[in-house]
Amino acid sequence: MKNVLIIGGSSGLGLELAKIYSNDHKVIITGREKKESIEYDFVSFDMDKYESTEGYLESFLDQLPKIDILIYALGYYQKGVITDISDDDIKMITDSGITVPSLIVKKILIKQGVLDTFIAITSTSAWTPRLLEPLYATSKAGLTMLAASLSLDDRIDKVMVAGPAGMKTPFWKNNPEVDTSEMLESHWVAENIFREVHEDFKYKYIQLLRKPERVVLVEKRQ
Repeated sequence: MKNVLIIGGSSGLGLELAKIYSNDHKVIITGREKKESIEYDFVSFDMDKYESTEGYLESFLDQLPKIDILIYALGYYQKGVITDISDDDIKMITDSGITVPSLIVKKILIKQGVLDTFIAITSTSAWTPRLLEPLYATSKAGLTMLAASLSLDDRIDKVMVAGPAGMKTPFWKNNPEVDTSEMLESHWVAENIFREVHEDFKYKYIQLLRKPERVVLVEKRQ
């Protein structure tokens, strides 16, 4: 049975992927605090502690078994033109979207030498410039290119980038003005990611779009 680590798996798409993978994998999810409803192995991961505690990532990974599948689904919404975003928030979102996944993959490879699969969850903002999402778009575009570059590393067997459109998840809880009624269902996105990743490839980039709901293959490399 393979071990799956889902960074950002306590809600939304990460949690939906945990539900699917748990049928025949051992799933470990992360978040700030474990919710009573979560049935999977849980390891706390707190971006604030990552910032303030020396050796935090090493301690986090040392408590884990060998990771076969890494799913990076961590993300949060940040709205405003560039001058509305504080210096700290600029650093936080670029850390969460680029620096932290880079360090996690690096330290997993140092620890165990190989990684079967890396799945990077990005967004339509990775390829669509948006006035009110300058740093969110940057972090998702950076994660996309990080994953594409890591696919050239022979120590990682398979890399997939999945960029969904807006989904009906707690992602929007601090933005009640956003209409989520026509957004994608996160379980539909999770089911399609799971199906797509089980094909034969070295690198695959898919977009999961709406109106109509569809999966678009951007790139695939054997």
